[in-house]
Amino acid sequence: MEQIICLADRPWSSIPGRTQQLMSRLKQADILYFAPDSPAGEQRVRSNITVYSLPPVLPFFNKSRAINRVNQKRIAAYVRKIMKRHGFEKPLLWVYSPVTVDAVEHIPHSALVYDCVDRHSAYGGLMDPALVDAEELELAGKCGMVFATAAPLAERLSAAN
Repeated sequence: MEQIICLADRPWSSIPGRTQQLMSRLKQADILYFAPDSPAGEQRVRSNITVYSLPPVLPFFNKSRAINRVNQKRIAAYVRKIMKRHGFEKPLLWVYSPVTVDAVEHIPHSALVYDCVDRHSAYGGLMDPALVDAEELELAGKCGMVFATAAPLAERLSAAN
């Protein structure tokens, strides 16, 4: 059975979003779904999908690459611990956020997929758009496969992959 680590962009929910719907359709894979703001602990949501909450992170990671590196190393260590518990060695790593660029090198994987669902730098707020754009292009360059939900996203990412 294929093994997939999904670093999701949102928690598992009774109202499924894109990430959750996609993972639910991969019935021939054993999936560890890591998400922010999920209930603590392990939650078996399908016969082949186990959900874990990501550990808390330091604030302002979208303003400072150094802070993001610290956060992502911590997240990667947690993911590796859970992988070991489930017997995952080199799974397919499926990511949804540009900030994961600093985690992927610390999580053993056989292949890397970036599923780009939005122009993350357009959100504003506490985010540094230039930093997020740079992280996203770097992430796309590391991937074996990049999906994009819209033509402008695909055009932008095609420069990196």
